[in-house]
Amino acid sequence: MNAPTQALRWFPILATLALSVALAAPAYAAAQAADPAVRVLSTGIGLDERKPHPEYSLKLTFAERAGPYVAGIEVVILRQDGREVVRTASPGPWLFVNLPAGTYRVMAVRANGVKAGAAFTITAGKQLLLPITW
Repeated sequence: MNAPTQALRWFPILATLALSVALAAPAYAAAQAADPAVRVLSTGIGLDERKPHPEYSLKLTFAERAGPYVAGIEVVILRQDGREVVRTASPGPWLFVNLPAGTYRVMAVRANGVKAGAAFTITAGKQLLLPITW
């Protein structure tokens, strides 16, 4: 058997292995914040990704009212004075943000353009869980 034929014989096995590794990897995504002092982390709902991340003051969850989580959300967080703190895409349905204490407003937009939002207050030393539903 020549080398190209031998390589083609292994291709399906190697492709399956590569896909398995990619699907098993945690889907953490560091997102960008408008304020460089603010850290943002988007995660999925897999077992490896369900860590509490207490170092973040805000945990946003994105879901339909009927229950299923929603991913691929565009998120903007504004301070009470209207100044933008975070503008990012959340590839996963959970978004952690380490905001300082204060009052904010979040606007979340699904891929289909439907918006949802809420006002919230961050208290120092506590993590706020804020579900956003459509």
